Amino acid sequence: MAMCTHDADAGYFQDTTPCQSDDDCSISFFPGALCVFDWGCSSTQGHCVSTPYCYGTGVIDYCGCDGHTFQLGANGTGKQYPDRPYAHVGACP
Repeated sequence: MAMCTHDADAGYFQDTTPCQSDDDCSISFFPGALCVFDWGCSSTQGHCVSTPYCYGTGVIDYCGCDGHTFQLGANGTGKQYPDRPYAHVGACP
């Protein structure tokens, strides 16, 4: 299971600029910033962060808001943070 912290006190910078992809953050926030999504499908926007502080190892399944399971992590895309909207951590039913 993965969980990301979005707290400036955790030691990284966060912007309130909404994003849909890492490219959005590199343009509006600063080069190398990442677009990290919280769970839930009511808002399909992420937050720009300098470095996400996420707990989780290996491949992690996420249930996307489109009802399809996607994987992130070491053997998935290599990203250790949720890079798109998702309903919950874990495979879709």
